[in-house]
Amino acid sequence: MTDFFVMYGGQRVILIYFSAKSEMVARLRGHDRFFCHVRSVETPEGRKEARERVKVEHALVSICNRKGLRARYVGLRLNEYDLNRTAMVTNLHIVLNLAA
Repeated sequence: MTDFFVMYGGQRVILIYFSAKSEMVARLRGHDRFFCHVRSVETPEGRKEARERVKVEHALVSICNRKGLRARYVGLRLNEYDLNRTAMVTNLHIVLNLAA
């Protein structure tokens, strides 16, 4: 049997071959972890897990938007305190928005 490749940027991206049942099979090369994630979201359990992840990531992004990308202090203890303080302020904003 002959294998066929789809080339992109000088790299083999898709491998196409025929299985023992004479079915055409295409396999993606590279970014396999991403495509495994995409396949997991196709199931109801995967969509539920993705929705939970979005809640957590959204909360972390709101903390990062308030705090900024750089450390405020030198040393772990004060930066951890600053992160906890920023998380507390973010939680207060969330509670105030829910109360309104």
